[in-house]
Amino acid sequence: MMQKQSAAELTEKLRGAFARLGDRPFPEDSSDDDASQLHAELADFDGYVAGRITTLINGGLLGRKDLASDATLKRRLEALANNSESAGSGDAKRYLEYFRQLEGLLELGRDLAR
Repeated sequence: MMQKQSAAELTEKLRGAFARLGDRPFPEDSSDDDASQLHAELADFDGYVAGRITTLINGGLLGRKDLASDATLKRRLEALANNSESAGSGDAKRYLEYFRQLEGLLELGRDLAR
């Protein structure tokens, strides 16, 4: 039988995942206007996630709803990434990969949320 992880164990797991993402450079901006706009929105989302995760790591209390992803941004990234005719498709794929890592942090954070 699997036992539930303690808050301290979850916090350490979240701290490690956050540190690993911090070791990865933020994706570079695109020369494509559509991808560049999504890059700016991804930067805003990155800041949102960093603030929420830092709050949890430092013992702050957040509800699960405080750790929501950005479904609209994800859909727009997916659409551009899947548009092989767009010059920004390759950049959008890199942004989507980074976005998914941010979503993974939020998911870990929801395990700690009240």
